[in-house]
Amino acid sequence: MSDANKRKSLSGFQYRKMSKAKKEKEENIVRKTTKLDTYFKIKGIATRDLKYLLEQCDTPTLQVDEKTEEILSYKINDDMNVDDIKDQIYVKTVPISMDFDKKESSQKCKIKNIETNNVDTLETVKCNVKDTNVQYYCWFSNDPAKWVLNESEFEYYSKNQVTTNLVDIQFNKTFRRIGKYNRKLPREAFFRKLLNGEFKHRNWLLYSQSQNSLFCFYYLLFAQRKTKFSRPGSGYIDWKNCLLDVNNHEKFIKHTESVRKWHSRQLDNQYCIQNFLKIEISKEEEYWTKLLHQLIETISFLLTKGLAFRGDNETVGSKFNGNYLSCLELLSKFDPIHANHIDKYSNKGRGNVSYLSNRICDEFIDLMSKTVLQCIVKEIKIAKYFSIIVDSTPDVTKVDQLTVAVRYICKDGLPVERFIGFLPSVGHKAKKMKLELMKIFKNLDIDMINCRGQLFDNANNMSGIYNGLQARIKQKSNTAEFVPCLAHFLNLVGTFAAELTSMGNKFFLRAQNLYTFLFASTSRNTLSKELDQIPNAQLLKNLCPTRWSSRYSVCKSIKNGYVGILAALEIIYNDSNQQNAVKHEAKSIYNKIKSLNFVFILVVWTPLLEKFDKTSKSLQLINIDLSCVVSLYDSLICYIQEQRNNFEIFLSEAIKISGINKFSWEETRTKRKNIFFDEELSGEVIFSNSDKMKNEAYTKLCDKFGFFSDMENIEASELRNKALKLMEYYVNDLEVEFVEEIVQFKKYIIHFPNETKNMQGMLKYLNNNPSLNTTFPNVEIALKLFICMPCSNASGERSFFVLKRVKNYLRSSLSNEKTSALSILCIENEIVKNISLTSLVERNKQLEEVISQIPKLTNYFSSSRQLANISNNETTNENVDILTSKKKNETMYENEV
Repeated sequence: MSDANKRKSLSGFQYRKMSKAKKEKEENIVRKTTKLDTYFKIKGIATRDLKYLLEQCDTPTLQVDEKTEEILSYKINDDMNVDDIKDQIYVKTVPISMDFDKKESSQKCKIKNIETNNVDTLETVKCNVKDTNVQYYCWFSNDPAKWVLNESEFEYYSKNQVTTNLVDIQFNKTFRRIGKYNRKLPREAFFRKLLNGEFKHRNWLLYSQSQNSLFCFYYLLFAQRKTKFSRPGSGYIDWKNCLLDVNNHEKFIKHTESVRKWHSRQLDNQYCIQNFLKIEISKEEEYWTKLLHQLIETISFLLTKGLAFRGDNETVGSKFNGNYLSCLELLSKFDPIHANHIDKYSNKGRGNVSYLSNRICDEFIDLMSKTVLQCIVKEIKIAKYFSIIVDSTPDVTKVDQLTVAVRYICKDGLPVERFIGFLPSVGHKAKKMKLELMKIFKNLDIDMINCRGQLFDNANNMSGIYNGLQARIKQKSNTAEFVPCLAHFLNLVGTFAAELTSMGNKFFLRAQNLYTFLFASTSRNTLSKELDQIPNAQLLKNLCPTRWSSRYSVCKSIKNGYVGILAALEIIYNDSNQQNAVKHEAKSIYNKIKSLNFVFILVVWTPLLEKFDKTSKSLQLINIDLSCVVSLYDSLICYIQEQRNNFEIFLSEAIKISGINKFSWEETRTKRKNIFFDEELSGEVIFSNSDKMKNEAYTKLCDKFGFFSDMENIEASELRNKALKLMEYYVNDLEVEFVEEIVQFKKYIIHFPNETKNMQGMLKYLNNNPSLNTTFPNVEIALKLFICMPCSNASGERSFFVLKRVKNYLRSSLSNEKTSALSILCIENEIVKNISLTSLVERNKQLEEVISQIPKLTNYFSSSRQLANISNNETTNENVDILTSKKKNETMYENEV
């Protein structure tokens, strides 16, 4: 390129100079251009001087300075005066609160809480005065003598007919001096008597209380020449000839024509283009609302099932677009409206409103999760007392997730446990965990002072009495009792008891080896599945160390399928096609389980672990309380003690199953351990710690509230002492009257049904009987305090199961907020089902944007085309006549007014 054709670069100063000149030129053009709002008139009631309204207050509460006076000044129309305005508005006492937000040049002012007197119709008008946003109330009077009939009033009264209520007329006070006599307004003037004796009410005849005169409603609006029934400010006052004149006026052709004009305008309003626009707007709103309902139901379905939403792409019609779009495609096959929406709006790209994008889906997920949390918080505030359940586990990305659940009492008196959310990367320090817990409860507006229980695992950072999390929670609420997880302790006791002896260890080791051997090969697996043909037989179960009921499942499956297992092993080690190592292993396992030793341990452990399993499942129930826990523990201990004397029964059953009469004891010397002077026997330490835990954690709590479960058998003096101790401990919750209430409640509990004599039954019975609830309020509080204490961490463990489904290896990139939101909606699916879809749609911000786009030119032209189609082709003969008369009436109205 030659130097002559090169673009010459200007200096920075020259560019700034050109930019400044361009900006000044644009500002000059804008300054000279006429404002758009000057071409329009403000509709509504006549404009008022706002300062005048304030001066009419009997007790004004606002001081207007010079600046405020300048802001509140509002120009009155040239064709009006203040007296005309004053007659149209009544202000009795106006306590006005003004809110000013001064931000540079913008100021806002609002008038609130205006009380009025003797006014029938209210219209709210928002006016923009300079930089001030003023909102006040405008009134249309029902007194015809005060009508100004400007443009706004004429428009209002031509759409809304005004009638006179005869009850409001005091006819004894309507006297007028006419000639020599005082005459009053006859009531008969408001009725027309027909020839057959019937009476018709003249709804067009209006009475003015201010002028004590009569007016014709239609004549006031449409009469070209003012007559005695339409004279402004005075009206008709000749009571002597009232009946005759009213009757003649009603038959006057001008009156009939005015009636026709008024009804003609009603018909015009019905078929005007504004009404068609409103119809179109309502149809669009209904369309989008129905669509959003379908989307919310689809999202709710996927959430409650814990399924993924998105796929590899977001293309409608693709095989890899995910569950969300696939469900919408399925719905479109049975809903033509939904199918039309997908065909019209799908795959349009960004910038097009379709409500099919992942952004809208995420907004609804966030909105629904917040709504569920609001419902939970509302229930907690009603219940007041609650307990917290905290546990932690790593997710698929190795991030430690701290789960938080809350236990409280519902309105029906039953305890519930609700999931609050996950707190990621909190760490294992008690101080940091406490800060995060305080933060989440503060954000939810839940007062931790009302916390009455806390349940964690037995780690030192959680259960430590000095620096653990439970000690730090007690600093906030000193009555937040710590309760260890009962199900975890029962699992520890059962696991330790199973592994306490060498025979027990060998038994479960051989059971696990048996499962591994049979399921390691497909051929052996097929052979083991033939066990289903044996009555009551089950597939072999894997021994999972973290699953509480796995040991019972292993024992039960081996016991029921013992004969088939031996047959399968015998087939394997006699099969010549098998490798020698496989045959040798099968023979070894066969010899180990084909012994009285193995079968005897199997027979002993199966019923014991069955009781452990049933007790563990009962402890995991939400509606269990500590009194039931103590009963379950006592019954389990009694059952185990009874089994000590059933050796002969177990032995005979083992001999029957195995077919062997003698034990094959191994010829090995028993290993002994030297015990020093400061040591105890192994095995006793564990049981003593377990007893210590039981005594310190549960027995003390049950001693505080235990008198509720045995109230009928306790003397009144002892009952008073126990109630007094409980009241002294919960000094901020129970009143002094609690002691006498509990004594009186003891006499009343005799009449309770037997199924309601436990603590939960008592609380439910009190809630269902309001009279008892008010008689024993402190008893109800004490029952709530006890029942709201958690017993196990099963709710936290269930949340971990949901976490593994929500955040799996395919969804490992989920954010912490979305993970918590999806988990809340999946766990608390009962609350999700009760959420109002309409409230969700109204709260969605995107819906407001869609509705705001509806009244634009596109819909305007579509409505215009609809009106044209009605007038040209698609109307019946009746509609054509209506539209024709509409045009005639319009022409007549223009000529008359």
